[in-house]
Amino acid sequence: MLHDNYFKLSFFAKKSRPLRNGELPILARITVSGQQTELFIGRSVPPTQWDQKRNRATGTSKKELELNKYLENVRTRFNEIHNMLLRENKLVKPSRNNRINCKRISNYNEIKSVC
Repeated sequence: MLHDNYFKLSFFAKKSRPLRNGELPILARITVSGQQTELFIGRSVPPTQWDQKRNRATGTSKKELELNKYLENVRTRFNEIHNMLLRENKLVKPSRNNRINCKRISNYNEIKSVC
């Protein structure tokens, strides 16, 4: 049963709720066996600098490169958490961490403490 769980993590810019500065908030969508949860990761991006197909910022400025590196760190950490739960034979579902993940994550250290 546990090995039937698939895990997918994607990032998207929420176009329907732009921030006051005009940037779009970036959310992570975690899907496990069809169940989804979304969380704000504490980052935003100008609408013209987001590539939805690649789930990352476009451009080569320092800001976009740092954002892409941060997204990779978040992806890596969530993959580690998923693998840890599988190794411990715990049921993997997005709502398991929902009470923690739904709060705003503003830096990588908070992700480490969440998980």
